[in-house]
Amino acid sequence: MIAASHIAELMTFETPVSSVVSLFLEVADHSLPSRSFRRLVAEASERKLALGAEHEEDLARIESFLAEPLPSDCRGLAVFSSRRFGLWRPCKLSLPVRDRLSVGTRPRMGPVLSVASHFQRYGVVLADAAKARFVEYFMGRAAECGGMTARESSSAGSGLQAFVKACGRAVERVSVGRLWDRVVLAAPPPLLGLLAGRLRAGPTQILDADPGLLSDADVSVVRERLREREGWDRRSREAGQIERLLQTAVAGGPAVIGLSAVLSALERGMVRILFVRDGFARMGRLCGSCGALSLTSGRCLACGHPTAVVFNVVEEMIQRAIDRGCGVVRLLHQGPLDPPVRVAAELAAPS
Repeated sequence: MIAASHIAELMTFETPVSSVVSLFLEVADHSLPSRSFRRLVAEASERKLALGAEHEEDLARIESFLAEPLPSDCRGLAVFSSRRFGLWRPCKLSLPVRDRLSVGTRPRMGPVLSVASHFQRYGVVLADAAKARFVEYFMGRAAECGGMTARESSSAGSGLQAFVKACGRAVERVSVGRLWDRVVLAAPPPLLGLLAGRLRAGPTQILDADPGLLSDADVSVVRERLREREGWDRRSREAGQIERLLQTAVAGGPAVIGLSAVLSALERGMVRILFVRDGFARMGRLCGSCGALSLTSGRCLACGHPTAVVFNVVEEMIQRAIDRGCGVVRLLHQGPLDPPVRVAAELAAPS
């Protein structure tokens, strides 16, 4: 699991020389990551990317990592390594990323932040009158992250109220430190009400309840329960986002619908958030001179130079949006943008 602390560590990590190797791989076939990695290394050599002898140990341990089996739900990999300065952070992702290898003074975080933005971080409190366990769920994975017993709350007094008070403080402390978006309470009915009344959700945090989970539930049970809940939450969130976007577009506001219109807006630097149905692919064209993307034109509409075929212009568009700091939302559920549209964008407000 990618903890919030891992992302914070990577965001602040910097070296005085170009020592950080950043690797991204799409995992379409779990037998191919090593082959894709070797291809990227070979291409980097041809492009004279600054991979030198000082990076050999980083490349060797990345290749060793890629030889290990991957979870069946892993669709992308991000690996950051700087042996010289003590960095090693492999990240298994639930959405695909474009294959890329780079070297720099800082980890290349754009693709990871884009994937992470698609998922909410859940904290689950599994409590009974004697103890409370905390489980974190994020991007399809769950792990224990602490807990407490009624005996440990004795400094605040005795009885159920003292335990609830101490448990509430502990949950608030853990949820802030781990940046939980949602706190799910699982406890017997009387205790559930007391905990819900005690906890104060943060300004961007949602407090929820799941009385169907038991305090001694295995982490695997919590994971499957949260996967189902996450699907409901995401479907509802996507529906709301697209409904608002379509209403904005119909009213003539800052939004465009359809691949051609979105490509044009992206090339003009107008896109704020890109919405794409997951799995959508389309052939297109790329200008070898100015790099502009288009759908069918053999000549670049921007500079007039010849264009070359791009086998998946949608992924090129997504990567370009990420590189430019735009938000990217992969729509995982069927909705109003499904055939024939599948692509839309919220535009930046005119200055």
